This record gives sequence, C-alpha cells and structure tokens, in this order.
Amino acid sequence: GPLVTLNKPLGLPVTGKPGELTLLSVLPELSRALGLEEKELQVVRAPEKEASGLVLLSSCPQTASRLQKFFIHSRRAQRPTATYCAVTNGIPDTSEGTIQAALKVEPVDGVNLVHLVLQLCPVLGDHVHAARVGTVLGQRFLLPAETTKPRAQVLDEALLRRLHLTPSQASRLPLHLHLHCLLLPGTRPRDGPVELLAPLPPYFSRTLQCLGLCQQ
Repeated sequence: GPLVTLNKPLGLPVTGKPGELTLLSVLPELSRALGLEEKELQVVRAPEKEASGLVLLSSCPQTASRLQKFFIHSRRAQRPTATYCAVTNGIPDTSEGTIQAALKVEPVDGVNLVHLVLQLCPVLGDHVHAARVGTVLGQRFLLPAETTKPRAQVLDEALLRRLHLTPSQASRLPLHLHLHCLLLPGTRPRDGPVELLAPLPPYFSRTLQCLGLCQQ
C-alpha cells in the first residue's frame, strides 16, 4: 500500500544541511526506484541519528497524517508503540519500571542526560554520556556534569575479554541502540495492531553472541 519501511543504519541523520547525506536526501532516489515518481515519500517515524532501526515512510499524505496522530495519541495515553533494543554497560537495579527521561538528550534538574545514564548503566558504545558514570570500589555513581567531558567509553577488562576487543577497538564501538519494533493500528476497527520489525545490525547480533544474550 502507501507504506514503505527501511532499516536505517546507525549514524544516518533524518535531516541535515544541503549537500549532506541524510534520510531525506535519498528519498527522491528511493521513490524512483520504487516507481513512485509522482508520489513524494515522507517520513512518518524514524530513530535519531545516533540509533539504528526501523524507518516508516508513506507516499500518501492522508495516511501519514493519520499515523502521526495515532502516535501522538498513543504517547499521550502512555501506550508505547515503539520497542528499542539496547545493550548496556552494567545491569539496572530493577528489571522493570518507568524512567522519566526520553531516549534523547534531555535536561533533568538543569543537566543534560540520556535515559540509561540515570540508571548508572550507559548504553554500550555511548562515547558522549558514559563519562558521567564513575566507579569507586565497584560502586557506581553519577559524576557532576560540570566536571566531566565527553570521552570514549571505558570498559572493564572482563567485558573487553568477553567482547574480544582491545581498549582501542572499544573506543570505536558503535552505539548499541536499535528501534526494533513499531506497532501500527489495524486497517479496520476490529483488527489488532500491525507489528513491523527491523532486524538487528550485524555488530549488535555479534555483541549478543559474545555476551551469551538472546533477543526476546
């Protein structure tokens, strides 16, 4: 129908300056490849530049508007429509719960933070915000923002061994944050939601294998 889905690589922004490679800059070529020259594709949903995963496009303005309203309504009703997969450096104290910070840089008490840093378990490959988490005698704590600068994420020796990485290789590890699943409303009122899935990137799957983890 009027919907197109892509699996976006990490590092590709949705928008940018003229001449830069972005998701929007490749839409005309994608439209031609799909035989949609007369219909302009527009972005309905996409992960941020720093994350990989599912992109939802539409060639029908009415369909795009309906889905965007659905996402806004679901968010206000606190019914999640997106499922992200992440590998963290550390294990949160609680296995379930609600974190009042978005999956993006957000000011919390006057300090810019990202979701899992608040749990002292930064996302693997976060070379910007992981520096906020310090360790003393095996105990983690949040360092003051004014005393920390972004730097390559530091992993302990045990984790490096399990990932088969040197410290130099770990400093170039990609961010392990992936928009894996998106729920859309059914085409008819009685239909259940439609589930769209984007497979994990190869580096993400390799990390899970090295750590003995499996995707639920």
